[in-house]
Amino acid sequence: MGLIKESFEENSNINRIVLENKTITELRITAEELYDIISELLLDRENLFYYCTQRKTCRTLKSTKKYVKKLIKQKILNQNVDEVLMSMGWDKNHLNISNSVFQGDLGEYLMNIVIEKMDISKSLISKVSLKTSPSMPAYGNDNIFYDLNSNTLYFGESKFRKKTKEALLSTYNSIQIHKSSLTEISYIKNHTSDFISESGAILKRIERKFETIDPSQVKINSISFVMTEDKYTEPDYKEILDSLVTSKQISNDYITNSIIVFLPIISKCDFLQFFEKKVNSL
Repeated sequence: MGLIKESFEENSNINRIVLENKTITELRITAEELYDIISELLLDRENLFYYCTQRKTCRTLKSTKKYVKKLIKQKILNQNVDEVLMSMGWDKNHLNISNSVFQGDLGEYLMNIVIEKMDISKSLISKVSLKTSPSMPAYGNDNIFYDLNSNTLYFGESKFRKKTKEALLSTYNSIQIHKSSLTEISYIKNHTSDFISESGAILKRIERKFETIDPSQVKINSISFVMTEDKYTEPDYKEILDSLVTSKQISNDYITNSIIVFLPIISKCDFLQFFEKKVNSL
């Protein structure tokens, strides 16, 4: 993938996603290499069908790959990809990189990819695919992840901002709202037909489990995906986290028990412009 996960020394639940074999100085110089890798992940055909549509043929990664191969064989894939991008408002005729809804969707979708590719957790429902309009967000937390083995439900929140402190505060506040209400349990029970998984066998196990699940028996946790441009190193992030805990703006429990993933984007503006060029070149 070109990206690697680096866990924090004091807390393995906190990670940075960085370009492999690149120092901070090199990363700043080669930022377009990072942007290209991220853009390719976002525009990857399998990722688009798996995370961004509700086609019944795309509820597992195995069936998605099979479906994509079928479209390639029939020479109609480009048209179908255009349809997916258009449904999201990401096609070249409608893409507006300054729109906050688009930026939120981008962060949410990238979170889905990174969390799964880095084997941090598995998506249960991809909220990107439930959008009813390109101009409207899918309300609720940004995604739902589930660890079948530990029976842990993760509320996923992604923030794509300039400043790390602002993004962390916003993420933390959103997560507290969802954890206090536990409304996502009933939401999940009502959306079993929208579950996605890497294979059909695992999908069936999850579906059966949530048919009779007792909310009190489910562990509730959170995953924060933070894309910002002002911090890069582990000490940078740790300093902000410590200051937020000290000032009681976030709880220490959030630091010790949540999964936090940082992706330094170098320049938010430059990345968005790079991605726009990528879409326009399709």
